Amino acid sequence: VFLRARLLDDAAESLEAVGELEKAVEVLFAANQPQLAAQVLERIILRLRRQGRIAGLPRLLKAQLHLVERAAGALNDPRREAAHFEAGVLVAELLADHRAQALFWLGLVDRYTLDGTVDAEVALSRLAQAAQAAKQARDRVLELRIANRRAEILLGAGEIEQAVSCSKEAMEILDIPEAQDTHACHIIGTRLRCLSLAGQLAEARRLHDIAKPLAARVPVLQRQSYISGIAYLAVLGNEPERAIPETRQAIEQLRAVNITRMLISPLHNIGDLLLRSGDLEQAAEAFKEALRLAGLHGFLYQINLNAGFLGYVIARMGQVEEGAAMLAEARRGMQPIQNEQFAIQQLRLLDAEVAHMLGQSPRARRELEEMLADFQSTSELSLAQWAQEALSRIERDRGTSFIETPEEPESQPASPDEDTVRTKPLR
Repeated sequence: VFLRARLLDDAAESLEAVGELEKAVEVLFAANQPQLAAQVLERIILRLRRQGRIAGLPRLLKAQLHLVERAAGALNDPRREAAHFEAGVLVAELLADHRAQALFWLGLVDRYTLDGTVDAEVALSRLAQAAQAAKQARDRVLELRIANRRAEILLGAGEIEQAVSCSKEAMEILDIPEAQDTHACHIIGTRLRCLSLAGQLAEARRLHDIAKPLAARVPVLQRQSYISGIAYLAVLGNEPERAIPETRQAIEQLRAVNITRMLISPLHNIGDLLLRSGDLEQAAEAFKEALRLAGLHGFLYQINLNAGFLGYVIARMGQVEEGAAMLAEARRGMQPIQNEQFAIQQLRLLDAEVAHMLGQSPRARRELEEMLADFQSTSELSLAQWAQEALSRIERDRGTSFIETPEEPESQPASPDEDTVRTKPLR
């Protein structure tokens, strides 16, 4: 179907093949081939922009909406997708379609198009544009989706309390009967991340148990937020087996549709889960593959994140100096990247652990004490617990004890037999 569509488009001199291309798009989506469908959509968009004139604008807008709503991330090139969404804003404005305007503004802040060069203020400004258009369109579901994306941006910026509040608002989508499963699944994934980071693990576990049947009905391309959310819960809750089966299934499905760009985050998550399970060799393989794919697509954030975790695993496996050097380089590479404070904090914590392995316990203790105070002041309770456990472990190794360990009723205590603390997943 895809080859036929491509040949038709190559042979066409004007718009005569657009109808057949539109049919091919539907066939490819029905066959669970979003990457191929996105490529055909791009051909339709480019031809209509060149030759459709004013009469072709409604048809052009329809193709652009299919791309943003059904195939986000499928082009394997965030810059090309962002360019299509920017053009979509203009077309929607010309046609006075407020709902479409909101969707394209939201698409420009989507996790598949937003890169580390855009700061949180720019992203939140775009979301304000999206919210205004959604309000004009009187689309409550779209308003809640925008609130959800605002929660994700705030989460990346380290504003945990605000993110929890926004995600709570977005959860109203579960009370709207006409809301699609894909949108509800995305919002649930964000809520799981917020609750897990805020230390509200019991509520997050209940939400996961409720959400499983809904997530099973959602295509893997629209299930990324949920997969990330259950990885947060599983690792922060010290029960990696909770998320391993669903994460492995998502990876298999993404391999089947050959969307390598979308594999990177689940591969990192499965590596994190395997690391928490104690399977260092398999964790290292997952981080290596994620690192390779991140390099292939030029995603600096994922390159540094996975390099840092891989360095930590290498240190755990006995090559401490080599792992420490890799982790230090990843930390330096992560510093200029916007909207990823959580990742930066993870690498700081891992670096402190490796410093202790190198015999630099005073430095490790000093940095962990600073991080513990910071995390407690910003309500990042799961990160605070991580720092607390690391400090306790250092003092036990050194034969001293000065730390008061607060009660954590929802958190499971670390095993004294483990030689490190838990690690954390990231989207």
